[in-house]
Amino acid sequence: MGMTQLSRGKRILLGLLAAFLVCGIYLWFFGEQTYWTLSARYIGHKVPLVKIVPVDLRDSSIANSTGAELSYFGFDFQLPWNDFDEQKSKKYPKLEIVTFRSGLQMMIKDIAPKSLINSLIEDGKVDPKQFKELYGENSLDSDFAFTRIMLDATPSQLNFVTPHKDGVRTSMLLIMKAIAVPVDSGIFKVHTHDFQGFQYGDPAKHPKKIVVDLFSHDRRLEIMFFRQGRLPLDITQAEINRVVMTLEKNPDTIKQKLNPDSKHTRTQPGT
Repeated sequence: MGMTQLSRGKRILLGLLAAFLVCGIYLWFFGEQTYWTLSARYIGHKVPLVKIVPVDLRDSSIANSTGAELSYFGFDFQLPWNDFDEQKSKKYPKLEIVTFRSGLQMMIKDIAPKSLINSLIEDGKVDPKQFKELYGENSLDSDFAFTRIMLDATPSQLNFVTPHKDGVRTSMLLIMKAIAVPVDSGIFKVHTHDFQGFQYGDPAKHPKKIVVDLFSHDRRLEIMFFRQGRLPLDITQAEINRVVMTLEKNPDTIKQKLNPDSKHTRTQPGT
C-alpha cells in the first residue's frame, strides 16, 4: 500500500517537473514571440482599428459642383454645397475652418512636409540608421512613406515564431497606428493629380468626422469634415470627392506666399 502511494507521488512530482521543463524550454525559445503575439492581440482587442488596412475607395464618383470655389494655402478646390458661410469661417496661420449654414464644417490644415519624420529625429527619439534598419530603407523618405508602412501593420503579422526584429517593428507600428488613426470606420487610399494619401472614415457609416490626409513631394494638407456639436455626418463620398479631387495648385496664390488679405476667394461656378 505504501509503495503504491509512493509511486503515485513520484509520478505526480515527475509530471510537474516535466511540465516546468517544457514551459522553461518554450519560454527560452519562444517567450519573446509569445509576448509580441499576446501584446498585439491585446491592442487589437482594445483598439480594433489596428486590424484595418487601407483599401481603395468604393465610390470614385464626383458630385456635381453647385457651390463656391475656394483657395487656401496655394490650392484651389470646388465645393458641392452652396451654403458657404464666409462670415462664420475662421482663418489662422496654418489652419482654416470653413463653415456652412447647414452646420457642416471643414478644417483645412497646412502641414510641413516630413513634419512627422523630422519630429521623430530632431527630438532625439529616433536614430536614422536604426530607424531604416527597422522600418526599411525608404521609411525616412517622406511622411507618406512611413504612414503607409504604419497603416499596413496588423496584429495578424505577429505569431509565435516571429523573429525579434519583426516583433519589435510590428509592435511599435501597431502602437503608433492606434494613436495616429483618427477614425475607426474605414481607411481608404486617395489619389489626386497632385497628392496621394488616405481617407479615415466611411461616410456611409455616418462617423462624427472624416479626415483626408494628403501628401505631395513638397506639401501636406489635412482636410477634416465634421458637424457643429460633433453630430454624425450626413455627407456622401461623392461630395468628399468633389472637394478632394478638384484640389489644384494655384501658382498666383503660391507666389503671393499666402497673403492674409487675399488668402481665399469665393466665386460661383461659371463666373
